[in-house]
Amino acid sequence: MWMLVGVLGALIVLTVLTVAVTAIDLGAQGNLVVAMIIATVKAILVMGFFMHLFWDSRFNLIAFASSFLFVLLFLSMSVLDRSEYRPTVLEWEADSAAKK
Repeated sequence: MWMLVGVLGALIVLTVLTVAVTAIDLGAQGNLVVAMIIATVKAILVMGFFMHLFWDSRFNLIAFASSFLFVLLFLSMSVLDRSEYRPTVLEWEADSAAKK
């Protein structure tokens, strides 16, 4: 029981840390990376302790970890694509279109 309370405390601390990090300007990319790292740690805690994957058979742990890695790969590629995104409407074009 004390272990679950400790994990709950860690989740609360990580949630407060997530909110506190938003006050620090690390740039759009930096804030996103830090938030994803904190969310990953929280997800591992939930999967391991509350879903009992640490005490389940190794096959279930490997299957869940591999699916988690593929989701992490997908999100990483999305973050990389986010830095390349450029809006198609420029500010001066939007202003001139609004005046018409």
